[in-house]
Amino acid sequence: MHDIIIKDSRLEWAERQLLNCRLCPRDCGINRMSGEIGWCGAGAEASYYMEYVHYGEEPAIVPSHTIYLTGCNLRCCFCHTARERRIKPSKRLTPDRLNRIIEKGRLERARNINILGGDPTVNLPALLILFSKMPNLPPVVWNSSLYCSAEALSALQGIPDIYLTDFKFGNNQCAERLSETTGYVDVLTARIKELFVNEGADRIIIRHLVLPGHIECCTRPILDWIARHANSVSVSLKFDYLVMPWVKTDHDLKRFLSVNEIEKVKKIALNAGINVMQNESNNTWVSKKNHITATQHTEETEIVISPNGNVFLQHPAREITELLLSINENN
Repeated sequence: MHDIIIKDSRLEWAERQLLNCRLCPRDCGINRMSGEIGWCGAGAEASYYMEYVHYGEEPAIVPSHTIYLTGCNLRCCFCHTARERRIKPSKRLTPDRLNRIIEKGRLERARNINILGGDPTVNLPALLILFSKMPNLPPVVWNSSLYCSAEALSALQGIPDIYLTDFKFGNNQCAERLSETTGYVDVLTARIKELFVNEGADRIIIRHLVLPGHIECCTRPILDWIARHANSVSVSLKFDYLVMPWVKTDHDLKRFLSVNEIEKVKKIALNAGINVMQNESNNTWVSKKNHITATQHTEETEIVISPNGNVFLQHPAREITELLLSINENN
């Protein structure tokens, strides 16, 4: 546990953003204090629709107590939490509720609280106000797409212990078609460079979910950029793409990754000089960098088996994760 001191200047900035939102490139300028809701769907107060101790995140941070906030400024057509954000009831994240969540995580030996969504940055003003009322917090993982303004990232600086940053698309055309964003690559690469300079490589993990049919247009350019501009940053390659029902008309996204695609990406990463290690249990590669040194699981764990026999877990609880790992080791 450690103290997070939110200076008055940051709280004043947060209040200005609630009155005239400029958190991200959509620059909608809505007044959340008057009840307006922007493109992202976030309001004046942060709300969450799900929380549990997650055993399927990167090995460097698990077990990680994930807190899923409402609101997102991307519309990724392959998102596996979008439907849950729409249909699950949400609760306002108050200091009392956050303290209870932290205590639950402590009992389950969570190493951190993992703030995600949607995307947490659209709730940044409310979270700054919330954190200012908390006496202490466990290590914070900021699990974000970083499609935000430089000013928003600056306001966040120094609070997260780890920035877990999704680098989704390697070109603006795919980003616009698949997530309804403009200028995606320019925004994201600028924010990662700022993080690299201001926070240091040891506090950053870049995650890339490999999409079927997007190796050359997205994965290769992303890895090449990382090799040139952020080679000392830890990189997590995710091969656990799940086919959502609403993308079954897309020529590429309607299928799982093939074995050949997975092997090709591994070769690209190695040839680019990015040091990664394979974690077979959750179809993740995590670079060789070290970072962050029983209650009932209330979310259903969904098990998905792809045509090539890979097993994927959605909302993995400790018990089911340990069972499948044991089966894997025995085979």
